[in-house]
Amino acid sequence: MAAPDVLEALLCAVDDVNEQLPPQRRLARSGQVAIAGDGAELDSMGLVSLLIAADDRLCQILDEPISLVETLLGGETGSVPETLAELAARVASQHGEGLGSADL
Repeated sequence: MAAPDVLEALLCAVDDVNEQLPPQRRLARSGQVAIAGDGAELDSMGLVSLLIAADDRLCQILDEPISLVETLLGGETGSVPETLAELAARVASQHGEGLGSADL
């Protein structure tokens, strides 16, 4: 899977979640959106909604089940991706694309 496809799927999931949020809480459509750590822009329910929407989008592209929760927690370094770009890089690397977030 190409990294740009992964990032686009995640950004489409942002669009899906934004439809449910009030205007002042909507996320930017950017790979630099913080999803974890001190700068996280979503509360826990918002993050769950984003992960579910992203799982759905990625399953359509991959044509196989995927769990972003496992992807978030299953990194070799033990660190959690803090941005959508970092998450996209991890998904891409776990599905055959050895790309870093700088390539997104």
